Amino acid sequence: MPMRNSAENLERVAELAVIARKMGVSTSALALAWLRSHPAVTAPIVSPRTAERWTAVREAVVRDLDGEIMERISDLFPPSAVA
Repeated sequence: MPMRNSAENLERVAELAVIARKMGVSTSALALAWLRSHPAVTAPIVSPRTAERWTAVREAVVRDLDGEIMERISDLFPPSAVA
């Protein structure tokens, strides 16, 4: 089954990548930092398979996001019934 709204999702991820680049972190690290900081998320589950992905996890753990960044990312990825 094809992903619903895949073009729209790719645009959202592209915008997330722009934000990450401006912050000097990887897109993965920014996404994980957002999850770690989001009050609705109890514990992000990660399973990095490469050293590069472990680096993203480490970056996310030490990165605190301010309210503006949290809001921008939350606006990009609002809650949805379809993942």
